[in-house]
Amino acid sequence: MKTINISKDKEYQTQRDNPTDPHGTCNTTASINALLSSGIRFNYPFGMQPEEHLTRFMESPESWEKMRKEYPWAVTQGYHPRHVHDMLAWGVNRLVGRTADIFRVDASIQEILFNIAAAQCAVNVCGRFTSYGHIVTVVGFTSEQDDVDACQEPGDIDLPRVIKIIIDDPYGNYFSKYQNPDGNNVYFPVADFNFLTREYGDHSKKWAHFFVRG
Repeated sequence: MKTINISKDKEYQTQRDNPTDPHGTCNTTASINALLSSGIRFNYPFGMQPEEHLTRFMESPESWEKMRKEYPWAVTQGYHPRHVHDMLAWGVNRLVGRTADIFRVDASIQEILFNIAAAQCAVNVCGRFTSYGHIVTVVGFTSEQDDVDACQEPGDIDLPRVIKIIIDDPYGNYFSKYQNPDGNNVYFPVADFNFLTREYGDHSKKWAHFFVRG
C-alpha cells in the first residue's frame, strides 16, 4: 500500500477561528491550506491569520470593482468576490505574486491525484459536504499501485486501485457531521469523495483549483 500525503506535518488552518465570517470562509481558508501544503510561499501581515488577510483582500474595493465589471451576475445574485471561483483564483494569485491557482471546471480524479503525486501540489475542490456547499483541499491518497508516485501522466494512475483520498477540511471532520472541528487529514473512500464532488450533468468532472509552483 502506498500513501502520498503532501500536508503531513505541515500547518493546518481552520476557518472556525476566523475573525471574519467563520462559517463562510471555507474558500479563503482552503486556499491557504492548499498553499501551505504545496510549499508555495506568500506574504501576509505579521500577527494576522493568513486566511484573514486573503479574506480582507477579497472584500476590498478592488475585488468588488473587478467582480462588478467581470461578473455582474454574481453581484445581482448577492455573492461576495470570494464566492466566485475565478475571482478566488485571482485573489490567490495576487497574494502569491504569480499564477499559483488555476481554476478548472473539467478536472478528473486522476488529474487531481496526479497533481499531488507528480507536482506535490494540492488541489481544492468544491462539493456538497454541507447543505450550502463547501471547499476542501485534496492533499493525498492511498493506493495499491506501488509505483503511483512515478506516473508520467494522469492516465497512468490506476483509479480502481486507489483506496482513500485524503483531504484537509477547513471546517472539520465530515464523518462526524462536523462535530469534530479537526479536519486535518480526513480519509475519504473514493466513492464517497466522487459522490460529494461530482458535478451535475457530468459526474466524471470536478470543479477544481490546481495549485502550481513557479
